[in-house]
Amino acid sequence: MAGSRAVLGAVVPARCCPSRDAKPLYYDSIYAIIIDLTTAFSHMQILRTPDARFGNLADYPFEPHYTDVDAGDGSTLRIHHIDEGDRHAPIVLCLHGQPSWSYLYRKMVPLLVSAGLRVIAPDLPGYGKSDKPAAREHYSYQAQVDWMGRWLEANDFGELPFSVRTGG
Repeated sequence: MAGSRAVLGAVVPARCCPSRDAKPLYYDSIYAIIIDLTTAFSHMQILRTPDARFGNLADYPFEPHYTDVDAGDGSTLRIHHIDEGDRHAPIVLCLHGQPSWSYLYRKMVPLLVSAGLRVIAPDLPGYGKSDKPAAREHYSYQAQVDWMGRWLEANDFGELPFSVRTGG
């Protein structure tokens, strides 16, 4: 990154300034470009809630499963999911809305498993036991689609004939 700043700092003033002491033309725009480039190549700060914080949840006896996925900027997000039922049974994928997490499905999971189904319920990044990007600008619908697409690819669950999604 220091190289990018040095190149911009050396090239831009030479083209914009009539003399060494003159303020560069379009100085504010040049400064904004440098800031944007610096931000674009930095890794997002990621927060992780300790598992112990979830220790005493009522009706949530499910074994946690974690998958590391590329956050798209070189950093890694850990995405949590529960996976209950026979591994060869048809899968029901339960996707929560905002502001919720897989805990929402705690009453449904045993019923679906007893009906012979396998239930997979992830926590979207930013929710529940999954990692949480610290800065608001990292949250977008497209980011969630990208992260969860990588999560699905990494887990390779196979055919997903059923899905449940809550609003939000």
